[in-house]
Amino acid sequence: MTAPTPPDAGPVRARKALREDARPQSVVERQATISTYLLHRAQRRRERFRVRSRTSTIGHEVLRALYLTGCILFDFLLIPEAIFLIPGILGWGVAAAGFLVALGLEGRFYARHFALREEPTGEP
Repeated sequence: MTAPTPPDAGPVRARKALREDARPQSVVERQATISTYLLHRAQRRRERFRVRSRTSTIGHEVLRALYLTGCILFDFLLIPEAIFLIPGILGWGVAAAGFLVALGLEGRFYARHFALREEPTGEP
């Protein structure tokens, strides 16, 4: 009999099994493993949402949504203009370089200003 795996270990097909544990699983065992993993993942997602809702205001969430919308519009509407303005492969290179630089800068800004903060404790 195999030892129980933690819920966050993922489905069996995503993990490497030891040779002595590499027996075929029944459908019921696979469904139990996958359902346990999915339930645990949903629980972690709900917990992250709960922490975010306690640490962020509505205005902060609106700013976050506007920032993400602006980034998407900038990345997919303005940066590819270099493809049309500069002929040939050079335009594609400039657009790719601009896209990578923009992603890096946007990621840093997001991590600095919109990252999920730890839940505040009641202690001073």
